[in-house]
Amino acid sequence: MRTELTNSMLEKVEDFNIYKATYKGIITTEDFIQNIDAARKLDLPQDICLINDYRQATFKDINTQIIDDLVAKVQEASNDYRSLQIAFIHENPRDQVMSELFRIRASKIKGLHCKIFCTLEGALQWFGKV
Repeated sequence: MRTELTNSMLEKVEDFNIYKATYKGIITTEDFIQNIDAARKLDLPQDICLINDYRQATFKDINTQIIDDLVAKVQEASNDYRSLQIAFIHENPRDQVMSELFRIRASKIKGLHCKIFCTLEGALQWFGKV
């Protein structure tokens, strides 16, 4: 069962200062993959929600090597959790190409669910429903 997000938590999420143990598994993918070993030691729920906020990024800021590295790290992490939800947030639809590429390359990872959103709120609603 997911922990209800309070207003103060949402403010923290908006600032992307998300502390893994406090916010019950809703973390940035970057924090997660950089701290995979530390995350294993925390009492995280079995369902992890990852946020990739690319609202300020453009297509040229993201390359395929980053995507391949991310797929490899998520594959490694998938052994520790029942499910991993990854939300990609883009304001501009043309910048979604790399997120789609990740979704395709990671499609065989057990327990992984990916969606692309235009807003953080949409992603948080999805986290509560899946």
